[in-house]
Amino acid sequence: MSDGLELNSVLVDMEIDSILEKLSNQESSFSNLVRVLKLDSVHDFRYSKLSGVDFSQSDLRGYDFRGADLQDSFGLNVVFDDTTNFDGADVSGSCFASFVREREILRRNPSALRIYDFLRNGDALDVSSWIHSRHGGGRDTFSGLEKVDSETASILCRKLLFDDIDITKRTDLLYRLKYICGSSFEVRELLLDVLARHIDNISVVYKVLSLAAKEFRGDFTVFQVMLGLSQDTREQVRKIAFIALSRGKFFNQYFDEIYSSFMAPVNKDIRVGLIRVAAQNLGRSHLEVINSYGSKD
Repeated sequence: MSDGLELNSVLVDMEIDSILEKLSNQESSFSNLVRVLKLDSVHDFRYSKLSGVDFSQSDLRGYDFRGADLQDSFGLNVVFDDTTNFDGADVSGSCFASFVREREILRRNPSALRIYDFLRNGDALDVSSWIHSRHGGGRDTFSGLEKVDSETASILCRKLLFDDIDITKRTDLLYRLKYICGSSFEVRELLLDVLARHIDNISVVYKVLSLAAKEFRGDFTVFQVMLGLSQDTREQVRKIAFIALSRGKFFNQYFDEIYSSFMAPVNKDIRVGLIRVAAQNLGRSHLEVINSYGSKD
């Protein structure tokens, strides 16, 4: 909690050496650091300053973050649920924001679960029509759902993305994602939520990364998450991450690190595929130039 506190002011040299040795033998995720430092996940993080922290690969179930500053915190494969206490915490702009907002909506509005159940199991064309009317500028004519407030409708649509739903509903949700979120800030929160909790959902990951490449080119937190994704075990995810990184503001600054990762043997097929696409685009561009000059002569 104190910005000026140094490790050697609370630990003796022998303890620090022991901690560093343990850290060198395992991944230094946030939850591993907590274990190595013998911190108490139930008491030590209340009202703490954890803004911008990378929680990648951490299991935060049972942690108490009440009153904590978690703004802009992020991570890949972060585990948290209803046992994680976010009461009074500032989670704005973080990978926890969508989860906390969803939980608050469901607590405040008991009927929201019934509405959600209908959206999940209802006729695909009827539900898609409702999604269009609510988030496509049309008039809401769907009986029984016209009184759902915009915040609840937005949260339920986002929750629906990660459920086992009809492909028609999912396609409509993905197509109207920006309108469902309502603002770039909430799109960013959804992006961080997807990469923290739903990274196995490839279709959603692909959509939010495509949005990130366009909407958040200058966002360093998003760039850091992309950098982590370039090490993912799945080729398709790494490919999307490399494309998004190449379009980001920080590409030149981190070129050596990205290049080293991109040239790894495991990424050979990705390189070949991207070179082919580049060659096709160049060929198409040259052909257009030749045809343009030919039409003038």
